Amino acid sequence: MVGWILYQQLRERAVKDAPLRLPLILAVIGVIETLQYLSHHSHVAAGEIVGVLVGFVVAALLAAPRAHSMSVYRNASGILVRRGGALTVVLWIVAIAAHVGIGMVTSYAVTGNLSHALSGLDGASILVYLAITLGVQAAIIEKKAAPHRAAVRTSHHV
Repeated sequence: MVGWILYQQLRERAVKDAPLRLPLILAVIGVIETLQYLSHHSHVAAGEIVGVLVGFVVAALLAAPRAHSMSVYRNASGILVRRGGALTVVLWIVAIAAHVGIGMVTSYAVTGNLSHALSGLDGASILVYLAITLGVQAAIIEKKAAPHRAAVRTSHHV
């Protein structure tokens, strides 16, 4: 999944009319998986929950500079596109490392060892994490695309 996401970030891709569709799908599946995890694990430590919530905030915070690292422009065919570069990939790696790091710190704080890192609630909620980070990124890309769309509407009215 991560390899596919990184590949998609580096390709020139059309800015879509429904940019939050994929994040919404990931969120729904992620919430279902998280609820299934919680239904099978009657005791989830408060530290695990806090760790996951901190991870969600970090996901949103890291998405903003990553979105700003992407170019939004009209290609030679006149299609509005977006494309990331090396900085986009680095910021994705930082986001992934942050998720793993938060999972490790939470696991150590809760259990005293790292054996449960990314196998507990943080692992079960990874799709929610991806939904948040992709959703924030998509919302910012949409804002960056708005002036390009307005310019086309204005040129059609002249």
